[in-house]
Amino acid sequence: MAEKPETREQLEPILANLSTQWDQLETTTTEKADKLFENKRAVLYEQSCDDIDGWVTQLESQIIQAESAKDLTTVNLLMQNQNVRRAFNEKFHKCVNKTRVIYVVHNVILNR
Repeated sequence: MAEKPETREQLEPILANLSTQWDQLETTTTEKADKLFENKRAVLYEQSCDDIDGWVTQLESQIIQAESAKDLTTVNLLMQNQNVRRAFNEKFHKCVNKTRVIYVVHNVILNR
């Protein structure tokens, strides 16, 4: 427009309209992203709860079957079970942390 000031009257309304449309597009995109995230958050939360429930059930059955060691073979088996429980705890904590991250990210998006 600096090179051709005579086009200013024609271009300004077009540019203003484009700017308005761009703002509307950004608003719509943000709203849709929030809705999609909200829907996905519910699914992820439900999956996390199902995983936790399954792991807790598995751990309960292992605790119920707890034995005392009478020989070296039994000690080795109990050690393996302990390692399985440790791995379960690590998975459990990762799952809980993922669920926390989902909530934090969602709250950050909503509070923009």
